[in-house]
Amino acid sequence: LLRGVLRLWVAARRGTKSQRVIGEEKLGMLPHTLDCSRYDYGEIPVPPVISAQISLLSEAWIIRPWAKQVRKDLENLVTKKKHESWLTIYLAMFILLHNCSLLPAYFTKKAKNLRLHAKYHAIAILEELHFSVSILLTYYHYVNKGGPCFATGHASPLDRQRLKLDSDLWSFLESSVKESRN
Repeated sequence: LLRGVLRLWVAARRGTKSQRVIGEEKLGMLPHTLDCSRYDYGEIPVPPVISAQISLLSEAWIIRPWAKQVRKDLENLVTKKKHESWLTIYLAMFILLHNCSLLPAYFTKKAKNLRLHAKYHAIAILEELHFSVSILLTYYHYVNKGGPCFATGHASPLDRQRLKLDSDLWSFLESSVKESRN
């Protein structure tokens, strides 16, 4: 599951990064030189048609199939309700939700680059994303009744033993919870 989540994360993050032409062949493009405040000032952008094709192909051939497999694997693990699987589920959910939290900044930057008057480019996608995140969290909490780590007295020795976390994993869990609150 975690290998699939990390692959999906890398593919999704790659799609939100700007692409540029490097090498002798410039594909008929000139460097951005009009707006020196642009993040890609002086760089040669990938032609829009090629960029759109790359996006469509990576969505169809990489992101969708991997997302389907990750959903299936995550659902299988969550519905088994095994205490020893809790950390894997926690890490998978953390990575997926963290990636979702980065997308509004990407759509804001894209709207600015396209000189749109709206705050976000593709607001419908963000609304769907927000809805999907809500479903993911609701499902997780419904199946796990809040999850053992979020139960009252989660730091008790019995809970630590039930989750089968050694001291290093427990320290990681505590520090990630503290970091997420900052």
